[in-house]
Amino acid sequence: MRGPGGMGHETEVEVDVGSWVRELRLDAPSHIAPVCLPQTVARVGAIIGVDAVEWGVQHAKEIAEANIVEFPHIGGGPAQLDTLRLGVESATLSMLECMYEGSVSDSTLPYESESQIRDFVHRRITLTDQWAMIRQGHAALVRRLMAACAQLTAEPERSSRLLAVTDIAFDFIDAYWVEVARAYEGEQQRFDESALISRETALRALLDGDETDLGEVGRRLRYDVVHRWHIALVFSRIAPGEWDELLTNAAREALVALGARQVLLVPRGHAVLWAFGNSPAPIDSEWGWRPPDSVGMAVGDPGWDAAGFRTSHERAVVAHRLANYVRGDSSVTHYRDIDLLDLLLTDRERAREFVDYELGDLADPGAGTAELRRTVATYLDNHNTRATAATLFVARNTVTYRLRKAETLIGHSLTARSLQARVALYLAELFHLDED
Repeated sequence: MRGPGGMGHETEVEVDVGSWVRELRLDAPSHIAPVCLPQTVARVGAIIGVDAVEWGVQHAKEIAEANIVEFPHIGGGPAQLDTLRLGVESATLSMLECMYEGSVSDSTLPYESESQIRDFVHRRITLTDQWAMIRQGHAALVRRLMAACAQLTAEPERSSRLLAVTDIAFDFIDAYWVEVARAYEGEQQRFDESALISRETALRALLDGDETDLGEVGRRLRYDVVHRWHIALVFSRIAPGEWDELLTNAAREALVALGARQVLLVPRGHAVLWAFGNSPAPIDSEWGWRPPDSVGMAVGDPGWDAAGFRTSHERAVVAHRLANYVRGDSSVTHYRDIDLLDLLLTDRERAREFVDYELGDLADPGAGTAELRRTVATYLDNHNTRATAATLFVARNTVTYRLRKAETLIGHSLTARSLQARVALYLAELFHLDED
């Protein structure tokens, strides 16, 4: 958006009110990659300079992070942050361009802002919330621009330039909001009028257990449910990457490699995509395909007919939710990798109480108790102090000392409730991972 404002009048300012924008730079080099398209960054950089673009990218990210703190219901994961950054960063770069040129003169929303708006519409984030975030972000950006302008300019230019900053900033936001509202309402209308609503309704009914007319459900989904084997997958962005087609392409490739006869893809915003594949023959969930580096894949167990469709999806969703606990170096998580964890964490509050009850002071945070827990867990896996010492690369006497100290903290012998202690240690490791 080359100055998305101009839908009205241009700000009347003197000729050189914006050259200071090219002097914007961060105190230290930024290692934050832009989320805008490379061509957008290059075009704006050619006008205001690379340093000013870097300044804008850094401050846009900070503003987006503040938005998420204020509006946590929009999602706080890395992918949701990057989605929000699309709008904030593109608007920031557009405003910097307008500041440099001294006026607001073009009403076209950038692709990045439109992409973020599509994501918000599809995730049912309201226009009211969008406007509240824009106002918060605009106020923060204006404060930063005023401070930078005051620092980079001296009198007699300073006063006129500060006045120009406020005039252009408010002209910009008036015009920008008109275009955002137009784009949001247009996307909302397209979304509501499309088959997405019909498909979403049918899918939700099926997942909720409604099997009243599975033939009609299959027609609306364009996916046969009855007399078919099904496998459900959940794809997610685990690193910055391409926006619109990344997950869709990965899902199609995975299900084609699996040999699925039909494919059903259900985007859940930019960050997550549900995928289903069916076949008249049994499906093998180990088919050797691996997603791109920036994509995570959670795999449910294959199942038969409508009940199998639901069960496979439920397990894929659980595997996606718990993947961070077990993923390690792999981007693929099968339900069987986390089935015990799913059981243990069904009631997290009770699980935490169980850890405190079983481990006592051994559950306390800190490097010392963490080392003791690691030693006890290793010992309970083999019940051999020599093997434990070899695994941990410490002396056998050290292992013995740590085990005695752990027993003192627990309040009883490790062999008295060894199964409960091992499960509690496993849960403690997960809960401390959450806190980190």
